[in-house]
Amino acid sequence: AGGATGALPSFFCTITDELMQDPVCTADGHTYERAAIEEWLAGHDTSPATGVQLPNKNLTPNRALRNSIDEWQETYGMHLRRADIAIEGRPIAAGSFKTVYKGSLRVHAPGGASKTVVVAV
Repeated sequence: AGGATGALPSFFCTITDELMQDPVCTADGHTYERAAIEEWLAGHDTSPATGVQLPNKNLTPNRALRNSIDEWQETYGMHLRRADIAIEGRPIAAGSFKTVYKGSLRVHAPGGASKTVVVAV
């Protein structure tokens, strides 16, 4: 992710790998999708990011991040989930620039419409 129209990595929950809709911060300052971290905290008292015990299980809305995600979605009209990126088979190129695979990306637009494009990832 990245670039002029790409979503920043911080827009994605590290538990679900999906674009966050309701980002919340834990006591150690890491941000997750609310439903994912609530499920995690139901069975753990540690940070998923660090493995260190959290001082409490309080969650604080990350409004600044939510606003940034909303602004990005409104500006570029895109709703991405990492699950919408599919890698197809073997690498198509490799070199000092890393390995390139052919893939497809399903892009969700406002109103529920979507389209699939072929990409190099």
